[in-house]
Amino acid sequence: MEIKTFDIVLCEFYFSNLNQSKKRPVLVFKDNLPFDDFIAIPISSKIGNMTNDEILIELKYL
Repeated sequence: MEIKTFDIVLCEFYFSNLNQSKKRPVLVFKDNLPFDDFIAIPISSKIGNMTNDEILIELKYL
């Protein structure tokens, strides 16, 4: 599977006990790393409980 910058893909996020996981959407930030690696940013549509370390990116800024 070819992954490109700005693609949205599902990644497996493991809970702290490493016994369970959930697939969550991420935005591919950089894709041109060796060994088929990429850097991604977790994304969510739920903005009701945002914390100080989270940023809301509105559509008008894209």
